[in-house]
Amino acid sequence: MYGQDLRFPSDIILSKTSLSQKLFDNDVERIFVFGERSFWYKNLDYFVIKQNENHLEFFHVTISKKRNHLHLGRAKSERIDANEDEANGIIKYMDSVGLWSFSTDSLNLNSIPQPDGRTLMQEVFDGSQYELEIMTDSSRVLLRVDNPEVLQEFVSTQQRAIFIECKNDLLDLFRRN
Repeated sequence: MYGQDLRFPSDIILSKTSLSQKLFDNDVERIFVFGERSFWYKNLDYFVIKQNENHLEFFHVTISKKRNHLHLGRAKSERIDANEDEANGIIKYMDSVGLWSFSTDSLNLNSIPQPDGRTLMQEVFDGSQYELEIMTDSSRVLLRVDNPEVLQEFVSTQQRAIFIECKNDLLDLFRRN
């Protein structure tokens, strides 16, 4: 197994909204789920990498939004082809930079203290939220980042810059196929 040995209390795994938990099975060493959410009626698209030793499987999962965006339709999953060497490189990079230990607060920082004691904040009301999740048989980490590029222009953080790089690499990997 690459990188970190992730250990968390077992109740973290018991989320009813975790796509990784729904897709996880005993034959999988680690599962990665990457997705984008928006606040409109766009379908939810997730890209999944199942890792077992050195073998990777790739899936595209689409969950349709119904007219009332609060209710989701059925999920459709299809196996897709992707470059396994490139995916392994991305996974190794995410592990090497410690992505799974990044602070959600740092990734979503949207305020700058001013000299007079006030705080200047940036809010985005019509944007996207990115989710990157990793799950093993004993742990789960979910990173949710709102509008990373917009917030990075407002207040730059090294963790958010690395997240954006990983997000773009994953999008390139999956959208090419």
